[in-house]
Amino acid sequence: MRKQYAALFRRVVDDGLVPEHVLRTASSLPPGGPQINAGSSRIVHAFSQPFRLAFGQLRQAFYFVGADTVWRAQISPMAVAYTAGTWVPSMTGAPRDPAFIAGRTTRCAHGAAADCCGVVILGSALCHFEKSPRPEHAGRRVVVCRIVRILERVEATGIYPFPKSVIPQEGELMHAVVGDGTHVDDGEWSFDVDHFLALGPDNPRGQFAAGLALLYDNEVRAGGPVGW
Repeated sequence: MRKQYAALFRRVVDDGLVPEHVLRTASSLPPGGPQINAGSSRIVHAFSQPFRLAFGQLRQAFYFVGADTVWRAQISPMAVAYTAGTWVPSMTGAPRDPAFIAGRTTRCAHGAAADCCGVVILGSALCHFEKSPRPEHAGRRVVVCRIVRILERVEATGIYPFPKSVIPQEGELMHAVVGDGTHVDDGEWSFDVDHFLALGPDNPRGQFAAGLALLYDNEVRAGGPVGW
């Protein structure tokens, strides 16, 4: 921690705003180690803690906070994925395909050419992660994502037709979509933490799994659900 902020750090501790042990932990982190973008709307340390998700934004970093660490994970894009020849709303993540985007001439609902954004859904929402309630996930660390509140109107851009059921709705779970160009199968998005952890820290899904694993670890340390 920077020495020029020592007086400020001491003040927040003396005023009871930051516990002494938190300051000691932060001070022990190595220079250049994981850091939080304090302006991020996706800083998460607990299940049910809301974060903002922008549908169609290609790069959205998450900062998962543990007892003594911060884990940055980014699935790019977070809310759209290139699957079997088209962009579809999803949270699985996939690399951007310039060849596909360059070949589109359809114009988005907001008036811009589709090749300038390459997404099928616009808008944003407050969401949160929660443990999957599905019976087939019982006994496993599987996470789902619920849309808590729509912040900016969610609308289709018209690039690709898909069922209205996959458009994010308040109170509903996020849907993942798999399309082959002529048929779309949609279901609730879920993320098997331990399955993707096995991919290792160099894999984007492995990194995201490590972040979600911290939410489970925080509950173990707290002896139950963690407040936010």
